[in-house]
Amino acid sequence: MIDIEDDAKPMKDLFYELVTEPTKESFQNFVESTIGEDNIDFKREWIDREELCKLFLAMANSGGGILIFGIAENENGDFEPIGIETLMDSADIQNKIEKYVPASLKYKIYNFCFEDSKYDKLKAKNFQMVLIEDVPEKLPFLSID
Repeated sequence: MIDIEDDAKPMKDLFYELVTEPTKESFQNFVESTIGEDNIDFKREWIDREELCKLFLAMANSGGGILIFGIAENENGDFEPIGIETLMDSADIQNKIEKYVPASLKYKIYNFCFEDSKYDKLKAKNFQMVLIEDVPEKLPFLSID
């Protein structure tokens, strides 16, 4: 469950910093600190509609979560920030899922573009993050179609 009141103070602080001030630096700190955490999923690129809807519903039903697009998992299990070529428009994402995901499922999309970055691994790369909110009073979230 994504809960900023969790006892893991460093994670709580990083999460709070990221969602209250989604800056490039807070994104960098969060990504570096959360590899392998529950309810955080990293994707190399945007996924097809069916898989995206399933992931949104699963995260919403398990206390919320975070999807970060532009992070690849290597064969050895390490993660690499590869970036995504094109940022997806939030309206396109909404159009993609609206027929399958209930409107009561709340999410926010954040874009992180590192055109000129002091972080070599992020330089000239783009990432997108989807924060799926925990809305327990609306559980369970079921596919519409």
